[in-house]
Amino acid sequence: MLAVLSFMAGFLLIMPHAQAQESGLKHAHAAYKSLKFPEAIGLYERYLSFKQKRKEDPDPVAYAQLGKACWNIRDYMRAARWLDLYPRQLLQSDSSLIRYRGELFAMFGQYDSAYAMLSRLSTFNDRAKGFLNRSPLYRDSASWNLGYALVNTPHFQEFSPFLANGSVIWSTNEPMFHPQYTVAGWDGKSMIRQAFLTEGQELGLTSMPNRSYDTFATPGKGKRLAQTFTQSENSLRSTGSFQRSSRSTIMKPNDLLFEPTGFSGLDFNVGHATFSPASRKIYFTANQRGRLSGDSIRTLGIVEASIVNGVVTKSDFLSLGVHDSIALHPAIHPKGDLLVYSAMIRGGRGDYDLYLSRKDTSGHWSLPTPVVSLNTTGNEVFANFDPEGILYFSSDGRPGLGGLDIHRAELTMDGSVKSVNTLPYPINSSFDDFGWMVIPGTNGRGYFTSNRFGTDDILGYSLRISRTRITGPVVDVYTGLRKSGIRVRIDSLAPDGNTRIPLSEAVTDLKGNYSFDVSSDRDYVVCLVDSTGTEKPPITQCHTVWADRDRSWVAAPPLFSGPKPDEKTGYANVLKTKEPQSERTDSLWVYTDLGLKRVSDLKSDPEKALTFSRGTERKFFIINFDFDSASIDVEAETIIQSLLSYLKTHPHASLMLQGHTDVEGSDDYNQGLSQRRSRNVRQRLVELKYPSERIKTAYYGESLPRIQTRNKAEARMNRRVEVYILE
Repeated sequence: MLAVLSFMAGFLLIMPHAQAQESGLKHAHAAYKSLKFPEAIGLYERYLSFKQKRKEDPDPVAYAQLGKACWNIRDYMRAARWLDLYPRQLLQSDSSLIRYRGELFAMFGQYDSAYAMLSRLSTFNDRAKGFLNRSPLYRDSASWNLGYALVNTPHFQEFSPFLANGSVIWSTNEPMFHPQYTVAGWDGKSMIRQAFLTEGQELGLTSMPNRSYDTFATPGKGKRLAQTFTQSENSLRSTGSFQRSSRSTIMKPNDLLFEPTGFSGLDFNVGHATFSPASRKIYFTANQRGRLSGDSIRTLGIVEASIVNGVVTKSDFLSLGVHDSIALHPAIHPKGDLLVYSAMIRGGRGDYDLYLSRKDTSGHWSLPTPVVSLNTTGNEVFANFDPEGILYFSSDGRPGLGGLDIHRAELTMDGSVKSVNTLPYPINSSFDDFGWMVIPGTNGRGYFTSNRFGTDDILGYSLRISRTRITGPVVDVYTGLRKSGIRVRIDSLAPDGNTRIPLSEAVTDLKGNYSFDVSSDRDYVVCLVDSTGTEKPPITQCHTVWADRDRSWVAAPPLFSGPKPDEKTGYANVLKTKEPQSERTDSLWVYTDLGLKRVSDLKSDPEKALTFSRGTERKFFIINFDFDSASIDVEAETIIQSLLSYLKTHPHASLMLQGHTDVEGSDDYNQGLSQRRSRNVRQRLVELKYPSERIKTAYYGESLPRIQTRNKAEARMNRRVEVYILE
């Protein structure tokens, strides 16, 4: 009886505590719904800690909501941690969690996992495929120099710089301007304001910091980052205070920083601004004014104002014809009559889309029109025009490197888009990159924002343009002699690896050579052209050439001038008429990627026909693959074992693995598939103890088929990795 009474007493003591924890879970849900994410995170973690101590299974929704809350304040490390604890079968049924987990994989360099996760969402297929075809974004990487702005702080945000009346102004949440700080319920940080330096137009830069993202995002350090574009969208106002010690900076610029006056009537966030030299107007994002009832959301709008000598006057919210939407991140065209901004409007393609409005002669702005060709199911945010009217914006729905990536678009005044390009690494990283601006008259210098080091930091960039020369011969397929007077065109390959941009033409000189002076660090295509300016059809008439920054010239493979291929065989019928009929097969030639080869050699013994350009013979093996597969099957394993047996008699040999695909699927997908095939063969060889330093890989997608296939059965011969043994 005493034991029963003791149990009942303990139960009665525990029960209120358990009920309090369940009530805490409800409060956590309510805080999340009200966008008070730090409060929600604390309540969720307290609930999970209680369940862990009691050795009870918690409500799995807590893990999901915790992951989402951490994602919203950009504490990516903690978001990944909690989403990993959420049951996988439940995660796979929640499209938003699939998207967040896929993006987190990309942020930490796990691109294969990011592809596997995001490819489950049909609306993010292009972005998923982009994670496997990242090589175009590294082409121009050596052309960019980056610097770290001295005004950055290690614990607060500095982002979205812009130029107004000769001064650089930027957004920051460093609490320096008001004796009584206001705190955003979104992330528990100070409200966002504007700041500028009196020292002149440009910000001081230093070398890039030697630290990584996880320096500030490790769980347990209490570092919470704000989702910049979302914090400015929906925020509650609450009061709070900050410890002054947390405001340490690199150069302690607080005494040099000033806030443009005139924002006194805007007590909440004032972020991401833009300036029109033509109209002398400033446009920025701000929370709507007025009293809130209950847990209402203080939405965001776009403000138009005048700014002179750091003084903001005549500020007024633009209605833009939509009363129930959130508008943010304005970009004003240099002419002052075209406004591009992000908004969440019913019927849009995704989260935040780009819209444009035009100002009429009476000063009124038109109803918003979506920029359809730029919008995705992700976010399109942080728009800005450069002095030439080129639009820059960030997106997490287009192919990139992860997080928000910066894109460049040629936008006409009627809203149509001529072209869209993704800026390369190191401008874009696997984390969030946004807030691009160009300094006029500097020939490729400016600023942008990145959180790759843990907080939103302003980085400076400069573009180095280096030149190199591409040279090559045109050879007569009959005689093997070089030909003069032949027209050759060179095209630049766009970052997507497919789009060709015509640049110039040249004519071969008396020695049969052509040359082009081009920018370094990108791909080009050189082609023979006929009298009408179109590409000549016979044999292989185009080559892709990489312009190397480290070399003053690059030699391109020869272009062959000759007859059309035979429609049945696909080979050029180059016959020496003086030879006997029985010997004509020895005069049947085809141009391969390794040079001009006799068809008889290719048919009788392909290995003998594959030689170095210097004439040395090389042994090679071919490993074939199933359709859309990069897996090593039983047949492939047998060939790899045969290869290793052969290598035992050539202990100093090195290997070149060249991956290929058939023609099914897109060029971008096949490029990635061929890369995975060569990589998997390399990995298997390393597992079997072959030295990794002796293995090199290359991949060509569908560009170099082994045979011209007539059916799918023959296509297996093109799904391969060719293993060349280099003595």
